[in-house]
Amino acid sequence: MTRPIALIAAVLVALALAACGADSGNEEDSGGGGAGTDAAPTTEAQTDAGGSGVGNTEQQPASTSPGAPSTKGSIRVAMKDIKYVPADVDVKVGQKITWTNNDPVAHTVTARDDSFDSGTKQSGQTYTYTPKKAGKIDYFCEIHPNQVGSINVTQ
Repeated sequence: MTRPIALIAAVLVALALAACGADSGNEEDSGGGGAGTDAAPTTEAQTDAGGSGVGNTEQQPASTSPGAPSTKGSIRVAMKDIKYVPADVDVKVGQKITWTNNDPVAHTVTARDDSFDSGTKQSGQTYTYTPKKAGKIDYFCEIHPNQVGSINVTQ
């Protein structure tokens, strides 16, 4: 009798995990910038080696030193262990920030002021945002609300 109960429990856990990581089907930016904001979100889907660009994203690891400018002047933030690493970053107006999901579970990168929203990003996927004005932007993961970070944007 314990075998059917264990099987049912395993199926329920699998369904719950699948629902937690369900993708909205929107690979592109959801346009969370809305009218009246100066910050224009950008997403850059990395295509596979075949260059088809149809829903394929390149799985690229985060920089070895997250939060530090890369060779292209962009900032990299990892999503790892249900945290943003680093949680707080300092950037200049126009400097790109790229988040990479290095967790086995899905995440979002969602601004509290609705200036950007990555949509659901599965393991290995990235999201890039370029701030257009100075100020502080607090953000969080809609799936894991205690996963938080901030962007300090200066001129």
